[in-house]
Amino acid sequence: MTYSLEQLKKSWIKYLEDGAFEQLFAALGEHLNFESDAHSVYTQLRSRHTTNHNSEMLGNLSTADALLENNKIRTSLLDLIKKLTPADLNNGSASNAPGADPLDALAQQLEVHTSLSLLHLVNCDRREAVRSFNRSYGRWQEAQRAFQFYYILACPTQEPEGFSARIIYQLIHDNEERHQHSLNYRRHPDTGRVRIEDLPVSFTLKNCQEAFKKYFAERFGLGNTSFEEYLQTGLPRLQWEHVTTVMKISTQAWDPELIQNYLQWLMDCFVTINTHAPNFLFFFVISVKNAHHKEKVRRSDREVLDTIGELVTSNTEHATLINALPPVEAAYFEDWLEDICQPDQQLKNKIIDTIAQKLSPEEMEQFQTEDKLLNMEHLQDFQKRVYKFHS
Repeated sequence: MTYSLEQLKKSWIKYLEDGAFEQLFAALGEHLNFESDAHSVYTQLRSRHTTNHNSEMLGNLSTADALLENNKIRTSLLDLIKKLTPADLNNGSASNAPGADPLDALAQQLEVHTSLSLLHLVNCDRREAVRSFNRSYGRWQEAQRAFQFYYILACPTQEPEGFSARIIYQLIHDNEERHQHSLNYRRHPDTGRVRIEDLPVSFTLKNCQEAFKKYFAERFGLGNTSFEEYLQTGLPRLQWEHVTTVMKISTQAWDPELIQNYLQWLMDCFVTINTHAPNFLFFFVISVKNAHHKEKVRRSDREVLDTIGELVTSNTEHATLINALPPVEAAYFEDWLEDICQPDQQLKNKIIDTIAQKLSPEEMEQFQTEDKLLNMEHLQDFQKRVYKFHS
């Protein structure tokens, strides 16, 4: 199938509207003629976007200034796309155009009958994990425990980051009828999606503590107020009902003693606060390959599981471990499709079979079982495609 320049422009403008900068830059880089002026402009804008993002992540640029620059880049990209001519494209653009992927075509074919939200990017299955969260959250809300810590431990193929985002989007949905600003969370300024941040880790416990204090000061604008003082005097003045934080803990250079002492200190800082405050929900995402197959976990990763297990066991009054994130039965993915568009069985089978064509030999082995198991990363990939075309 070939695509006209106008079809390409429409697809790229859709990326821009969705804030999908990575996909847009990838598409432009693939399809623009390297020798064209348009390619030079594209290169400059991509560099500006990368610099802006990195500066904000490092704390060298405020969120407001980063958003302002982001909007300028967005405007320049829109202008670039609108002015493109056939001469600006390389010869291979038509055959590699967005939509050529059969999963894109299937996503477009769906007749979505519901208004899609960010929740639809991450709300497939996870019944056991959701129940685990609900039990802990409900128990702690009833006990009026304002500071809650959730450790999400799973294989990266099962998208533990997506599960954390799902809980936040669900809380937003459940509270939006009461008032608009009931929940505070860090988000990407261009998409509004939950931002997954790295837990700041350094060489020593003291350095780790200082790094977290710096993060906290930047996020809540402490100014000259110390971290310790703000916890006692600043938190009661916050107007939100919930404040959520999602942080990823790297396991690349895992030091059990350092990480356990660091996380214990962090929890102690909050749970010992003797004053009224919003509900603070911390989600710590820990990715361990094959976490859902304990016998396949690498020896070096077993100490990660042990560290987190011991930490949660020692803090059951305010911490819980959520690790029920296995591959998903295809039937649950069919349920998700039914919820948004009620496709016929033939179309559902075609979507699942097309996803299966991309599986590795190991993934195909689990797919060929009675339950037709699929890793969540493949399902969330299709959810993103549906959201891109129908939101």
